[in-house]
Amino acid sequence: METLRKAGKRALGGGVAGAAAMFCQVGALMWMRTTVNFQYAKGMGTLEALRHLYKEGGIPRFYRGVGPALIQGPLSRFGDTASNAGMIALLDSRAEARNTPHTLPLSSLHPFRIFLMPIDACKTILQVEGADGLSKLRAKIQKGGVGVLWHGSIGAMTATFVGHYPWFYTYNFLNAQIPQVDRHARNALLGFCSSAVSDTCSNSIRVIKTTTQTSQVPIGYGQALQQDGISGLLFRGLVTKIISNGCQGLMFSVLWRLGQDAIEARGVRRGRGHERTREDTGGPETRRATSGSRRRPSSPPSERSRSLSPPHSLLRSLPPSLSLSLSLPLSLSLSLSISDSLLSHA
Repeated sequence: METLRKAGKRALGGGVAGAAAMFCQVGALMWMRTTVNFQYAKGMGTLEALRHLYKEGGIPRFYRGVGPALIQGPLSRFGDTASNAGMIALLDSRAEARNTPHTLPLSSLHPFRIFLMPIDACKTILQVEGADGLSKLRAKIQKGGVGVLWHGSIGAMTATFVGHYPWFYTYNFLNAQIPQVDRHARNALLGFCSSAVSDTCSNSIRVIKTTTQTSQVPIGYGQALQQDGISGLLFRGLVTKIISNGCQGLMFSVLWRLGQDAIEARGVRRGRGHERTREDTGGPETRRATSGSRRRPSSPPSERSRSLSPPHSLLRSLPPSLSLSLSLPLSLSLSLSISDSLLSHA
């Protein structure tokens, strides 16, 4: 029970920090995500898509769907980071599981992602169709029923694996290999590299998912593939996506660590406050015992820093033997499965 309590506390800290980081990202990088989804659906180049969107409505056009995105983004990232931080803490507490590959955490995210699919449907069609997006979505619901809001749910489950496993594998692996020199620059580098690997693996599924989700009539994955072709499936919007998600991953990684540090530092200060309160309320014997304990030699600086520093070991547990060479072929093979599509992060 103590292990479960600690894992839950650590998961809450990671999840709150992750949700706050994603909230900041949505506001700063929404215009890039709109451009990417528009490319996925329409097949334009980056500059062409930017010009087209600007002509449709200027700067506000890039922020169509910001409402659903502000709901979906923090909720989805909260589930991702809470599961990753909490489950790794649970596994690390047991010696027999300490060196096992941490592929279990994200397997619990699938029902949560499906729950968010209607929000994602509203966000994506607003990004692609602009002001007419919701009216077109209503017309699609009239033709296909309310179930069209969950189009791509099966793909979303597979996409969680394809998109997130390489991300966390890359982050965990690089976090264990790269020395901590400049902390924030290091986290930024880890976030960018993780996002680039993840996007390369899952771009084809994102194209299918967006095409299926924004079609004005209900279509299947096979029909979406026929519209795009192999070239469109693999490369449509990929460069823009890598830049967009690279900036997003970079920003999220830094903000997440800052938020988690702040949460844990606050907990340490609160614990010290409780100790001082007990000392002040204790009798003479308690105060003498406490004063005597203060005269004891303090622990070495390295031990103190380890006891107060954030749990960096959470993300250092990937064995080098399970590098990206294992995750890339698996992800690419799943990308070629037409029955799957990707739930976008933002």
